[in-house]
This record gives sequence, C-alpha cells and structure tokens, in this order.
Amino acid sequence: MGNVQIGRFEEVPSHIRADDIVLDVGGGCKPFSRANYVLDFLPRDNKQQGEPYFKDIWPTPRFSKETWVQWDFCSHQAWPFTDKQFDFVLCKQTLEDIRDPVWVCQEMMRVAKSGFIEVPHRIIESIPGIERSRYCGYSHHHWMCEVSDRGIEFIFKHAQLHGYSRFHLSTGLSWNRGARDHHWSEVLDVLEPVFLVINRWFRTVNPKYAAIGFFWKNSFHCRERVLIEKGDVEGDLMEFKEKCRQLADIWVRKRTWYGKRIRV
Repeated sequence: MGNVQIGRFEEVPSHIRADDIVLDVGGGCKPFSRANYVLDFLPRDNKQQGEPYFKDIWPTPRFSKETWVQWDFCSHQAWPFTDKQFDFVLCKQTLEDIRDPVWVCQEMMRVAKSGFIEVPHRIIESIPGIERSRYCGYSHHHWMCEVSDRGIEFIFKHAQLHGYSRFHLSTGLSWNRGARDHHWSEVLDVLEPVFLVINRWFRTVNPKYAAIGFFWKNSFHCRERVLIEKGDVEGDLMEFKEKCRQLADIWVRKRTWYGKRIRV
C-alpha cells in the first residue's frame, strides 16, 4: 500500500539520508546536485543546463559522466535499472511535458523505494496570460495535473481550454463564466487580453498555486483521466472552475488602485 504526503520541493533534503542512492528523472536542464544518477532525454553537456538544485547543501554533484543516462524514458522500454535500485527518486517539473507520464510514474515506482514529484498546479495552467496572452498556463505543456493524498491524475490539455473565456480563471467579462455551452457573448472574448493586462498590473498569481508536489513511499496512485467527447472535456473544465470559485486567494494584490507598489 502506498504512502503519499503533500509537500514542497524545499523539504526534499530532509527526506534523504547520507547513504541513500538517488535518481533524478528529467533533470537535464537543471539537475539535482544530490542525485547519484540522472536519467534524461538530453546529454549531460547540453547548453541549456543550469546550476544544479541544492548546490548550497551539496556543493559537489554526486552524478558523473558515467551515471548520466541519456534515455527516452517514455519509450516503454524498461529503464536500465533494477527493481528498487534507488532509495529516492526526484521528478521535478517534467511529467507535464512528456508524452506518457503514467509510464514514467510506473517506472519510478519500480526502480525506487520512495521519492518526490512536483508538477505545475492546475490553477496556473488555467490562467491565461501566464506565458502568452493566447494560451492558458504554459503553451508547451501537454498535461494538466491534479495531485491528491492518493497520488496524481493527468488530464490532457485540450485546445478548448485556450479558446473560450468561460473556462479561464481570470477577471474581466463574467456573464458567460458559468455557461457550459457556447454563448453569444463569446464574441467579446477579443477584449479579454485588455482585462488581462490590467489585472496583471494590479495583481499577481499567488505563488502557492505555481506548483504542487508530493512525497511517496512504496507506491502511489497514477492514472490518466481520459476525456474524448467535447462535452465531457468542457464539463471537466467547468467543474474545475467551479471548485476554484471557493478559493479567495488565487490572486495577490501587488499595487493599490492608484498604482503604488505593494510589498508582497
């Protein structure tokens, strides 16, 4: 039986013992300094790579050229590690990008005894203008992720999310926000970028909704929520939005109404 606990990336060092063997999955652009092995699509000497995480705690990275494994970890070929070879596995901001996150989760459970997973919060993926005004969240992400005390579910990020304001977690036009079906007022969606600019001048997304993570031991629940019919997709988007209506802290004010900057 699995053991799942919601947690933060900053807590990772406290979950790793001195003699643990650690794997970093997807750390090609910014590896985990404590990792003994890194598994990634990218080679170790790629030009995009930044400073390793937690270099202040572990100044010298544990991984080496020999333990950096360049691998297509979605290929449905078993990873080149034995069962429970690792004491701890880290997977940070990776699952939302790849083509088969469920397979990767299953392999992590096979090769490791415990670990930590972090993904973007579904709230941040439902807000337009985070990266570009035409998209919700980050345009290169394939999946929206929902984390619970059981594990993680993946929902394909359908184009409908970007296309209509009634699915967006934003301010501005609101009379069609509760409508599951198309509404005549969608012709006014062209005005939404104006409201986004004004909103982002005065407010910013609460940092607590940027990402969400969890620690696990032995195993955790993972699955894709398969939505095919257009009505099911849009119904799911509206259901999530209704849940978010109960949250009063999605936005944090950063300026007064007359433009003075507020210390957050």
